[in-house]
Amino acid sequence: MSVSFRVESLAFNSGERVDVPETGVVVIVGPNNAGKSALLRELTQWCTSDPVFNPPKVLREATFVKEGGREDLEAWLHDHARELRRPDGPYFRPPAGGEQQLVQLTNEWDAGPHVFNLEGVERTRFLIPNVQQFLLFLASAESRLSLIGSVAPHNPVADVPTHPLQVLFIQKDLEDELSETCFRAFGEELSLSRVVGGELALYLGKPTVEPSVVPDPRYLEELERMPKLQEQGDGMRSFMGLLLALSTSAYQVVLIDEPEAFLHPPQARLLGRRLAEESEGKQVFVATHDLHVLQGALEADQDVTVVRVQRSGTTNRPAVLNSAGIRELWKDPLLRYSNTLEGLFHRGVVVCEADTDARFYGAVLEHWAKANEEPSKDLLFTHTGGKDRLKLVVRALQALQVPVAVVADFDLFRDASVTRELLEALGGDWSQVETSWRVVNAAITKLGQEPPRLEVQRKINEILDGADAVVGRDEVREIREAIRLIDGWRSAKLGGLAAVPQGQPSEAALELVNQLKSHGLFVVPVGELERWAPQVAGHGTRWVIEALSRDVHRDTASQVASFVLEIAAWIDGLAGPAPTGLEGVGAS
Repeated sequence: MSVSFRVESLAFNSGERVDVPETGVVVIVGPNNAGKSALLRELTQWCTSDPVFNPPKVLREATFVKEGGREDLEAWLHDHARELRRPDGPYFRPPAGGEQQLVQLTNEWDAGPHVFNLEGVERTRFLIPNVQQFLLFLASAESRLSLIGSVAPHNPVADVPTHPLQVLFIQKDLEDELSETCFRAFGEELSLSRVVGGELALYLGKPTVEPSVVPDPRYLEELERMPKLQEQGDGMRSFMGLLLALSTSAYQVVLIDEPEAFLHPPQARLLGRRLAEESEGKQVFVATHDLHVLQGALEADQDVTVVRVQRSGTTNRPAVLNSAGIRELWKDPLLRYSNTLEGLFHRGVVVCEADTDARFYGAVLEHWAKANEEPSKDLLFTHTGGKDRLKLVVRALQALQVPVAVVADFDLFRDASVTRELLEALGGDWSQVETSWRVVNAAITKLGQEPPRLEVQRKINEILDGADAVVGRDEVREIREAIRLIDGWRSAKLGGLAAVPQGQPSEAALELVNQLKSHGLFVVPVGELERWAPQVAGHGTRWVIEALSRDVHRDTASQVASFVLEIAAWIDGLAGPAPTGLEGVGAS
């Protein structure tokens, strides 16, 4: 039997349990201070220290599966670690350095699960603080910077390579693969120095002279002219150090905190892809704040599971989207090529019809928080490019329990099917609002009327009463306008609730708007975005630019400010109180 060690499940302090796939990438996302980094550290602690004396704050329990006996572990160590002979018996050196006595390692591995009591509940765990140094790797942002330092070569007769550079020395194809990745990320190739008796180090560039057993002076001269990787910036060192450690090690569980640290978006995306590719045959946990890392992981042909952690007060709750579910969402171009999935890293999302709506409402909320000296609401304002796709984004975000609200223009009520599908995506019941909708729809539709014949004839005669021999484009547009039906819904979009006829229709419209609010569907009461400030000319982008330049968004007592605050309050009701209880422990 071979040696196997993996995470089986994670039990959060909310009482919810997440089963972990045997292999592949688990991407842990969530808003700031949700407990993503703390989760990784506590996962390590569950097999290295006693939780009774160091109580976990996020994970109430982490269960592991280990397979193989003491003889299997000894054989595995001979294949993957450097053996050191001592008078009191053999020792083995883990990748991070140090020495561990074989008898201690095998006794530790062979011991049964440790039973203990935590907060009145009996739990079990494997306590393997020494063995885990060979099987589990925790890569923080700081530790990755030291992974590419120079090292002495190993003795191929008596030792196995334990340092990543020693592995590269005997695996030229792996060196070439890392060089290609470095070139794609930073525009520089990599070369490992191959000088007999000299230190192993990574250099930027490719020598034109091939290394030889007897060093060629020209090869040595070229190495001296090339910069060392370990002397480069934090981004390159972190990126390549992480990939070097993963591709050359035998770790079976890898925990990576903030892989995007020090990186630009294209590099973060490439790193996410490479991390997923390196997850074959092992478990890779990635805690990230960066959408580009997640997008890169989804581009690889590997299983990707997304766990979103949401913190309310002192309680951490997980939401899981398995590999099949995330792949289904990833097929949609709107989700693949927009910032919609960035909502996974916020406390909530406000989905609008157009980009201009999202920009303006976001500006209103941002300025309100600054003016009132309050912390950011941490909401993402995004858009779908129309009403028809609002429901798709809602369902995608709800699959990971992201609190989501929708802002739609008043003419949403024109189409019963669009309104119904959107409401149902938000968890509402169409039958409870259908009567009100019918009253409103009928009343606004009746506002439309056919233009009188004589009035149309008079307008056309005025338009054509010119000296030009041909009818110009502007005149064609004016004629079309003259013969167009007077549309009640056009009036409703320009007036909102004020355009609805008085009496029962007006009462039904107000009731309908309030009913939809309770499910997170906020219909613009003034009709559409531009009607919040009708004194500002233009439409769409032109209107937003002018409105922002005239500081419309800075009026904290305005009707639009109240509207946006109502949306934020509704999302707060879903997300719960702001996170507390992890201060000072790096709980991102």
